[in-house]
Amino acid sequence: MFDSKNTITNLDLAQELLKRGVYEFQLGNYSNALAIITQAIEVKPNYYEALVVRASLIYPLFNNYQGIIQDWTKVLKINPANHEAYNNRGYTFSLIGAHTEAIKDYTFALMIDNDSAVTYLNRGISFHHIDECKKAISDFNSVIEIDSRNADAFNNRGLVYTSLQENCRAIYDFDIALKLNPNHVKAYLNRGVCRLKMSDIFGGVQDFNIALKIDSNTAKEYFHYFKQALIDIQNQQHYKEKNNFKQLVEDLIDKAIELSDVGDNKEAIKYFSLALNIEPKNAEIYNNRGYCFYLLSDFDKALEDYSSALEIDPKFIKCYLNRCGIYYCLEKYSHAVEDCNKILFIEPYNAAAYMNRGVSLHKLNNLEAAISDHNRAILIDSNNPDFYNNRAWLFIDLDNYSKALKDFKQAARLYIENSDLPGYNKMLKQIQLIS
Repeated sequence: MFDSKNTITNLDLAQELLKRGVYEFQLGNYSNALAIITQAIEVKPNYYEALVVRASLIYPLFNNYQGIIQDWTKVLKINPANHEAYNNRGYTFSLIGAHTEAIKDYTFALMIDNDSAVTYLNRGISFHHIDECKKAISDFNSVIEIDSRNADAFNNRGLVYTSLQENCRAIYDFDIALKLNPNHVKAYLNRGVCRLKMSDIFGGVQDFNIALKIDSNTAKEYFHYFKQALIDIQNQQHYKEKNNFKQLVEDLIDKAIELSDVGDNKEAIKYFSLALNIEPKNAEIYNNRGYCFYLLSDFDKALEDYSSALEIDPKFIKCYLNRCGIYYCLEKYSHAVEDCNKILFIEPYNAAAYMNRGVSLHKLNNLEAAISDHNRAILIDSNNPDFYNNRAWLFIDLDNYSKALKDFKQAARLYIENSDLPGYNKMLKQIQLIS
């Protein structure tokens, strides 16, 4: 580098590129903006401002969650006291379903700034996702203490109370949310569902109609709850009879599950079959009976039951995963891939679907695609030892023993953390074989 005052430094060039990138963003030329800002970061890898812009403005437009997480991680290496970076990285983790990782980041953010209502709200939502209801309520209470007019805090606290079956407290919170924000469509819908659970059919339908006027697309997502309410109104004269049948079905299912839990799957199948005689359109019962057939290695009957369940409920993700496993056992790997594709269309961040598809693609010798799916599964759920174990075997087939060894070691660490001694011992054997 010359000492001349006219010499253009990397910082000068990076700053000029960032300005151009922001300008392209303002014009709506998002791909150009991404390319130019990425170039600025290549010129100056620790360019703080460019990393923040790409993470907060550009990558979200392309749903590049991995890129967002990586950029916020770099920002935090430069400035470990940036509470917004922790909050934003946590929010990105939550978008891919990694709520435990999200909670860690939100907690770090709150250690830096314990008056952030947004961070408490985000952490509360993630706590609710992992069924930590008391912690979720505590966080929503903190939001309300900081900002008593935060409608989202009341709405989300109401959702937690609903999941705890404390419907009166839930409705109280939804009422407050709607006083604070009369156009809060989700508060109307959540209150409507809660009213239905309390047999307030008229109130539930009324809430749905109001929500429909505010935001028809969001309201339609809840329509199946309200449609069922109308059916109940039409069939009130048969309510008692239907309720008795419902209890009978529940008793049969409970007995079947009890038998399956102690290994008596043949007898469990009989009880599931009796339940199906009463409710022949119950997808859950078909799925449970199919699993019993699977445990008995009767794969053809298991496949038949899983397919019946999916005809009734085409969005039954757990059943797709179960049928995928049957196809894998039957060496019908292309069918397994198709089922995983259907899951990912419904739920794009399902780690198990990526892993199962990756394993099936491995069997189909599509190694590049298999690696990609394994990587995505681990990105979504980095604490599952089976994912690392499966990817390690794929690396072995690619003759990449160093990466295989690294994955076996990571799997061993996670197995021991999960108190899975057999899994840990298996990994030790693999590590010894390739070391």
